[in-house]
Parts: sequence; structure tokens; C-alpha cells
Amino acid sequence: MSKSNKASSVKVVLVGPSNAGKTSIAKRFTTDQFDEFQDMTVGSAFFSKQIQSSRHSTSARVEVWDTAGQEKYRAMAPMYFRNAAGALLVFDQTSPSSFDDVERIWLPELLPHMKNSTQFIVMCGNKCDAIDGTDAGVAQFLTRVEAMCSSRGIKFFSTSAKSGHQIVDVFTYLVDEILDGRAKEASAAKADRSTASTAVPVSMTAAGSSSNSEKGGCCK
Repeated sequence: MSKSNKASSVKVVLVGPSNAGKTSIAKRFTTDQFDEFQDMTVGSAFFSKQIQSSRHSTSARVEVWDTAGQEKYRAMAPMYFRNAAGALLVFDQTSPSSFDDVERIWLPELLPHMKNSTQFIVMCGNKCDAIDGTDAGVAQFLTRVEAMCSSRGIKFFSTSAKSGHQIVDVFTYLVDEILDGRAKEASAAKADRSTASTAVPVSMTAAGSSSNSEKGGCCK
């Protein structure tokens, strides 16, 4: 198998308050199914799916860790954040308070495990199928969400696990960004090795001349 076709493994964590639809997003992405009466996640749940990155002409195995949003399980979440390549912050568009929780609690808890960078964090406003886009209050709320995401350098997607709207797009975008980052790191590491290998060593001739000069000086 050529290097360009070699599958990569990408760990992605789903983070956010309970009832935001994190498990439903994971199930829609991995099985293309939706359960109207999905039980709350206890601790965490694991899903995986192989996807194709057209940008990188490679396949990637996406390992999705769905974390519980209830307060009693919050202390467990950081152990699932470790070594995550990327994260989906999920809130419920029908509940502005769920976005407040993401901004006030979940993003600050996640950032230390993402090298304090939002580069590989995506915001999902889930349940877009359940809101009235013409409602002034909804429009004002989403404007606030988009402004916060823009100020923090976070890509925002309006999603629906129920209809499947933009679910695959979210994961494809995040995986492509992660693979971009890995490619840049590999290129930088290669450049560093190349620079090190071409560094000019101390001239043995010059060292010898210096030694002979000193020797001659002693014999005068």
C-alpha cells in the first residue's frame, strides 16, 4: 500500500452538556441512524468509522469518543480528552443555556488538552431542524454564537442528527484539518532534519593549521 493511501487514525471527542445530541450525532455519523428516544450516555461511549479524505487522497479511521454531559460525570471527561486530535463542541440550538455551558464550562475544560488551541475544535449547533430561522430571538442568539466562534477561531456548523444535516460535513472538515496539521508537522520535521544534515562541521584542516601554528610558536 502506498503512503498516500495508508489509513490514519484520528481520535475525536464529542463534548458538551447533556441533551445536546452528542450520542445522536455520533450514531448518525457512524451508522446513519437516528433514535428519537436515545438514552443519556453514562461515562462515555465509543464509535468508529472509516472515511475518505479527498483533500489528502487517504482514508482515515475516525475514533469517536462520546462523553457524558451530566454534572456527576464531568470529572471523568478529561481522561477521554487526552491524546484527542480534535473535538466537537455540541450545544442544543433550542436551548441557549446549553451554549452558555459550552462557553463557560466545556471549552475551558477542553482547551488544556488541545494545547490551548482551538485549531482542531469545531462548534456544532445541533437540532437545527427544531428551530424557526425566521424568529428574531433565534437569529439574535445564533449571531451571538457565530460572533463567539469567530473571535475564538472556531468553525461553526449548524447540524441536525435527526435529519443528518451537515453531520458528515463536520467530521470530514475536522479530519481534513487534522491531516493538514499532521502534514505540516511532518514537512517541518523533514526540513529540520535536512538542515541538520547539511550543517558544515568544523574544518579539520583549519584545526590542524591552528595546532601547527601553536607548535611553531613554541619552537621559536
